[in-house]
Amino acid sequence: MVAAKQLARGLDDIRAVDYGVVYEKGKATARRGIRFHMNRKLKLASIKRDQRLPDAIGGVEIDVLGVGYAPHNGSNPRAAHDPLQPGLSVGSRKQLTTGTLGAIVRDLNSQNLCLLSNWHVLCGGPEARPNDEITQPGPMDASNGPTVAQLERWLQLGEQFDAALARLVPGGHANDQLFNTTYTATATKLPAVGMRLVKSGAVSGITYARVDGVDGHYRLDYSQYGDGPQWMQGFRLVPEADSPSAAISLPGDSGALWIDSADGLAVGLHFAGEDDISPLNSYALAHPIGDVFSRLNVALT
Repeated sequence: MVAAKQLARGLDDIRAVDYGVVYEKGKATARRGIRFHMNRKLKLASIKRDQRLPDAIGGVEIDVLGVGYAPHNGSNPRAAHDPLQPGLSVGSRKQLTTGTLGAIVRDLNSQNLCLLSNWHVLCGGPEARPNDEITQPGPMDASNGPTVAQLERWLQLGEQFDAALARLVPGGHANDQLFNTTYTATATKLPAVGMRLVKSGAVSGITYARVDGVDGHYRLDYSQYGDGPQWMQGFRLVPEADSPSAAISLPGDSGALWIDSADGLAVGLHFAGEDDISPLNSYALAHPIGDVFSRLNVALT
């Protein structure tokens, strides 16, 4: 390991090195090797020759892991923050609803910076009106949080999408790096079965999951928000195989952004998780983010 650690310190894109399980196509094998951790796996042709890793060191196999590491400094996503970031608690002051800020986006109609989350987080019911105050943290996390945005527009649940937009107040500050991570979404991509995604939720924190179903329609009951059962378009996520009981979705995570942990591209807008019948919270639902962006006419900043 001494030689591996020395090599890691001389390579620009390496974030860690250790010894452990070797993975193939995202699945754990019975093999063990020296693992170099990178923010993303780069194509061999794009890596300078003097930056390439050997196949083995001292006869020990080399593996490369795509990761995102950041110090956990005790920052609380349900406290007040400036600038705003995806993963923080937000909600409607009028409706007293609370969830997660999914993304900082640009409204292509007005060019204003806006907050993207779910309809049931930012609107909270049919009584919602343009210019309703959006607070950070949301009302369930702080009874009188500051107003950081005003409700702009939203999709009707009958359109099979649970999404809404609020424009940042004048003088407000925001950046698009997922809270408590090194991930920043730079573009969007379609979900695919087997894709490994990560989100920053205001309650569950940083969680990883795999897509196990796409092109789905899921029936949810919005009665508590003044509506009723609605069919929603989306895809389903489940925990990693080696942690089947991990809580990838908890109440308050609604609105979070799922991104590909390998390349940092945005994939989905989280809108639902397992109901209260089971305590495992072992699956989550999200809308394809490209569909949400096109319907709301927004783009990443």
